[in-house]
Amino acid sequence: MVFYAILNVLAIGRGKLYAQSTRDVFAEQFRKSADSFKKDHVGKLSAAQISAGGPLASIAHKINEAKHYAQIQDAVNLTSDNLFSRAIVEAKAFGDEEIIVFALAQRGYYYYRMRKVAEAMPDLMEAMLILDRNPKLVPVFPEEVYKQLGYFFGGIDEYKNGIKFLLKSLTYTVDDLELATIYDNLGMYALNVGNNQESQGYLDKAWEYVLKANDQVRKAKILGSFALLEKQRGDYARSIELLKEDVEISRKNNAELNTLFASNLLADLLIHQGQLEEARRYLMAVKPFADRHASLVGHRNELNEHLLKIAMKTGDEKSEVRLRRLLAAMKDTVNLFDGDLVNEQTRWRAEKEIINEDLRKATVSYSNVRNQVLYGLLVISFLVLVSLAFVWRSFRNRKEAARLSAFNSDDDQKNISSVTIASTVDIPAVKDVEKEPKETEVGIRVYLSKILSGTMMRDEHKGDGRQPIAYLSTEESWDRFKHRFVLEYSAFYIALQRDFPELSEGNMRVVLLWKLKLNSREIGQLLGVSADAVKKTKQRLRKKLGDPRYKELVDFIEAFEQV
Repeated sequence: MVFYAILNVLAIGRGKLYAQSTRDVFAEQFRKSADSFKKDHVGKLSAAQISAGGPLASIAHKINEAKHYAQIQDAVNLTSDNLFSRAIVEAKAFGDEEIIVFALAQRGYYYYRMRKVAEAMPDLMEAMLILDRNPKLVPVFPEEVYKQLGYFFGGIDEYKNGIKFLLKSLTYTVDDLELATIYDNLGMYALNVGNNQESQGYLDKAWEYVLKANDQVRKAKILGSFALLEKQRGDYARSIELLKEDVEISRKNNAELNTLFASNLLADLLIHQGQLEEARRYLMAVKPFADRHASLVGHRNELNEHLLKIAMKTGDEKSEVRLRRLLAAMKDTVNLFDGDLVNEQTRWRAEKEIINEDLRKATVSYSNVRNQVLYGLLVISFLVLVSLAFVWRSFRNRKEAARLSAFNSDDDQKNISSVTIASTVDIPAVKDVEKEPKETEVGIRVYLSKILSGTMMRDEHKGDGRQPIAYLSTEESWDRFKHRFVLEYSAFYIALQRDFPELSEGNMRVVLLWKLKLNSREIGQLLGVSADAVKKTKQRLRKKLGDPRYKELVDFIEAFEQV
């Protein structure tokens, strides 16, 4: 690693040897790798070339390759998941926080773009906390990282952090179109916190830059933002006018997603104004696009809600019944992937992490102040005692020395007791970090066995016979476990998804733990349910698959060996 680090910070330029910073070397490797994935250069970099570039080239190439597969499939996929995970592991092994933050932001934003908000949160929160703990740290490609953090936090209605990161991104951004996009989003965030005047200022700047960039799609989006500002001010006629212009420009430039978004906004206003037939025409024009893309479940749900309102207002009972059934069927999917509930839960988790970080900082600050005060008191006490020693009479030196020794001994004992008491204060955020098992240091099977045997909680339980905690009962802990499982058993996981596509996410939880040779009681302990509940899950799975198919699954789990 040291050898590669030395190679990575030395470069030959114009016949002269000069030192480059790690971030510059990584940025150069990243751009070189990105060029290899352009349509006319795919496969340009060989494995030997990547290896010769050292760890920085490897990290850069894995991130670009993960983005490449995500772009091709336009969905979350196992290949991209694995490549991003390996890039982050390598970045953390290399140890440069500028690169770690960049790698985390790329995977988090990949999930966010694919509308997997809950999966995006851990990586983007970790990136934010690293930046907050080290204010002088600037990530690689700061304009991109700050922009990604800003869009994510704005997307989960954490507008304060969204504005903070977008303003940071502005200081590194020079492209007119990018500046227009950032100012447009800043305008919307300001509008959502009720600051209309600030919103107007940001949107005016966005309009100034989009005219320079001459980008019609972004121009349409900014018109839509102005429309929402006018709606907030109560000028519905002007808002409708701007949204119609937004839709028209988006259609001419084949910006189907923006056309869908603007049409939903326009239909809402038209329904409010009683222009039902016109609202229906706009909605039906974008419905085929919304129905074709499974990832647009939130927009599709909103569109059907507007159609339901129109059916109710026009007395179309047949359409009303059909749309109510459709919306009821979509409810669970919306809540799970792209609804307000997901954003709200993610926002709560983010707020919790921010509060815990604030508590950690407050605790560290208090500890530092307390230590400074104690140190100052000790110094003052020492100086006073030394001064008194010089003026006391010689015949009382022995007696006074003994008394001072006793006094200092008592004082030291009090300080020791105070420190002991202070060290037992239970600060949840810190305690959790200290006791968090490090699954990356052991195989996943050994790791879970230690949890089940209670060896990782011996200090906490002190041998009282209590059962291990439901370690995989939360979405966050399960996601972390699943990432680790896929890395360690990738061939099994790929074959399982390919050969048994009918398995649900709930089925997968039991099957993955079953693969690790855990019995029903152990699986139940990890998932926070009873052993009977696990057995019933297996019984339902058997009924769902049928006996022959179920036997195939059992044989597959028990016979498959990881290559």
